[in-house]
Amino acid sequence: MALIGTIRKNFWFVLILLGFALVAFLFMDIFGNQSIGTSASGPAMGEVAGETISYNDFRRAESALYKGSSANQFVIQNSLWDFFVEKALVNKEASALGVDVSKEELRDLEFGANLHPLIQQNFRNPQTGQVDMAQLNEIKNAIDNDEFTNTDFRAYWAEQEKQIVKDQKQAKLNAMVSKAMFTPTWMVNKLGSQSSANASFEYVKVPFDYIPDTDVDVSDAAISSYLKSNSAKYTNDKETRRAEYVVFNVVATAADSMLNKDALNVKIAEFKTTQSDSIFAANNNGSYVNYYAKSSEMPANLQEVVGGMNNGDVYGPYIDNGFYTAFKLIDKRSVPDSVKASHILRQFAPTDLAGKDAANALVDSLMTELKAGRAKFSDLAEEFSQDPGSASKGGDLGYFTQGSMLPEFNQACFFGPEGGYQKVATRAGIHIINVRDQKYIDRETKYKTAIIRVPITPSQDTQDALYSDVTDLVSQNKTIDALKTAVAAKGLSTEFSAFVNQNDFTVGTLGSEQTSRDIVKWLFDSDTDAGEVSAEVYEYSDPNLYYDNKYVAVALNAVSPAGLLSVDAARDQAEFLVKNQLKGEKIAAQVSAGALSDIASKFGQTVQSVAAANMASTNITGLGNEPKVIAAAMNGELNANSGAIVGNSGVYIIKPTNRTEGTAANVPALRSSTNAASRTRVTTGLINSIRKNAKIEDSRLALDM
Repeated sequence: MALIGTIRKNFWFVLILLGFALVAFLFMDIFGNQSIGTSASGPAMGEVAGETISYNDFRRAESALYKGSSANQFVIQNSLWDFFVEKALVNKEASALGVDVSKEELRDLEFGANLHPLIQQNFRNPQTGQVDMAQLNEIKNAIDNDEFTNTDFRAYWAEQEKQIVKDQKQAKLNAMVSKAMFTPTWMVNKLGSQSSANASFEYVKVPFDYIPDTDVDVSDAAISSYLKSNSAKYTNDKETRRAEYVVFNVVATAADSMLNKDALNVKIAEFKTTQSDSIFAANNNGSYVNYYAKSSEMPANLQEVVGGMNNGDVYGPYIDNGFYTAFKLIDKRSVPDSVKASHILRQFAPTDLAGKDAANALVDSLMTELKAGRAKFSDLAEEFSQDPGSASKGGDLGYFTQGSMLPEFNQACFFGPEGGYQKVATRAGIHIINVRDQKYIDRETKYKTAIIRVPITPSQDTQDALYSDVTDLVSQNKTIDALKTAVAAKGLSTEFSAFVNQNDFTVGTLGSEQTSRDIVKWLFDSDTDAGEVSAEVYEYSDPNLYYDNKYVAVALNAVSPAGLLSVDAARDQAEFLVKNQLKGEKIAAQVSAGALSDIASKFGQTVQSVAAANMASTNITGLGNEPKVIAAAMNGELNANSGAIVGNSGVYIIKPTNRTEGTAANVPALRSSTNAASRTRVTTGLINSIRKNAKIEDSRLALDM
């Protein structure tokens, strides 16, 4: 918004920029995007195992599959990128092994007895919960007869087919590998023996916090040593970078607040006289519920006033959750707390006039039979009602409260007569309603209300003024240190993001949106240096009210090259673990020989025991996940203290007291379960392994994505 204001004030400058942009466009059209590689299918987004991922193909798939989707566009694009990468990898492996999906097989997956999960998910009838075979048959006939007139749906179906083919090829590759998984007899016996052998032991646990944090210095050298010892966990395939930033929240001034209050007062005058409370409330950030509530169910400030209000009165303005709010009493009366009713429903499509006439005619004839006493309601409901939930129960809906049903249905049940028969039309169809009971817990008056609201937002002048201040700040402080000093004088401090890669779209606490993506692109710009402050002030908008709610100044804090993480990059992840390791070493150095009770007394702990544990134990009550402790219990000398064991949550000294050897395994049963577990891991493990060993070039950043 502030940017829009700046442009408006300097429109002459915009015209010059547009002229330069037009010239640049013409040159780009002449010379093409040669720097990033082009083809008939557009520039290359990347290359996977020798196969080019085309930008145009990617955009076509995105448009076909996600057109109109409200999902986060960056989540969609990352998911689609993963699909393109995996498709290329699967195609390469499948081609080498002669694996393919025939046309007949694809048709069976789309329309036959073995529907692919995507088809089952995308073409499920929401009312029945079953796959809509009628719709699928229509699509099949359209394909067979070349009658796909909807070009958007044709594109969607084509992209869906690519996903189905990729999944089916991948399933075949998984099956080839998983069928080869086999557990030999010696391994089965070993696993059976380990899982059935048990140990009992006593132990003393000294928690890490026995040593105060102030007694441990986590040096860079200590973290570096830890990273090298755990290199598999702390190695990055790609370069990552971290942002340091400061947030300037845009807050309404007292003058802004008064303007918002005045705006609501104007609306209140119309609110008092409108005959369309629901529409007026919806159009003014408010709410209208076709429901009568007790005063005790309302906010405290309204409980005090609603009893003295008359129908049509408006209370307000008052401040509620960042809005100036006004409250209108529409009606008050004694209303049943719940109603028991039965109904017969006849449905028709909104555009089916003949169907509507037929439903009306049938309902009228059923009403005639009921009023004449020639038929029982329950019998007619079972025979004629099209509500699958109640027809089998004679139309009985049981007891329900206000708001449980559609508005017209609710009106008939709670404000119509008890007994008798009412014909009511709703968007579900035409009903015959029999109200069987209207139950009152008490006769307390209930109130039907509506509210309207005006948000307390900063004015455009307030936004522009802060934007200008932040712009001046970043222009005068071009390094991290200078920026930190400047904002400290304003009572603010910087924040850090996690280390991000070039395709991320989330920065620290700033959320996932285009502005965050723009920050990431600046972080990875080849001209951006560590310690530099971006010349751009990044604008974030309120997602509902569309004003600038914060401005962000950003600096590149650090760069972590591909490979083993630097100490700075890994500190947030590793510092706590290294600190515990150092504490563990200090505690272990204080452990001396002697009875467990003496050791426990020295550290202010108690002797505890475990009745039975084995090598398959991953989480023991009171102990947690401590594999080093279990190993010592299974292998240590009986009735003798172990040395100090630095575990995951403390230092342990244990004394094994009993051990039972494992029994012979049921080889066929254990082999079957072990094979099944190994084969299950293939589903994700195989593609991840192929991906890890493939050459993948990712050019999305170069394409400004």
